[in-house]
Amino acid sequence: TGTGNTGFMIYHSNYIKFDGSCSLEYQGNNSAGWGYQSGMMAYYTRQIEIIMDITLTSSAAGWLGGALVFNGCTSVGIYGDLTKSGAQFTPHGVAAINGTWIYQYGDITNFANGLSMGVNHYGNSTRCDGVLAGCTISDCVDGVRLWRNSIIHQSGNSFSNNSSNNINSTDGFVV
Repeated sequence: TGTGNTGFMIYHSNYIKFDGSCSLEYQGNNSAGWGYQSGMMAYYTRQIEIIMDITLTSSAAGWLGGALVFNGCTSVGIYGDLTKSGAQFTPHGVAAINGTWIYQYGDITNFANGLSMGVNHYGNSTRCDGVLAGCTISDCVDGVRLWRNSIIHQSGNSFSNNSSNNINSTDGFVV
């Protein structure tokens, strides 16, 4: 993707499925607005399935960071691995915002926050809930970051080499 652009933008869809492999290069431009600084942005989409590995390369550290950003999607399943090659990306691997329900099965590697739930980028962002199942989150600052009373059910996961917290809950809940 070019400076300040989004690799994939999906909105107001009923169902979409990605299956295969993908490499995204994010060149970074923090003046373009946070939503356009991601490898993929989806909002108001009923169901998304991502069954592919995504490797994010970068020629700049970026401002928002992260390859996947979801806003207001009712069911998001991520089965592939999300990896940032090279220098660690700031701040999010996956950011879920405003009522998104996420199922995270794929591994996340080399982000400041591997999985962020209820992250506040709009100033009025609301909680998100989800399941973290059988994945490894590694080489991040915080493996999972929970805000705004977000709830994550986690089962069978492993965390390694996260420099601050495996799960950091500002005001969220782990069940």
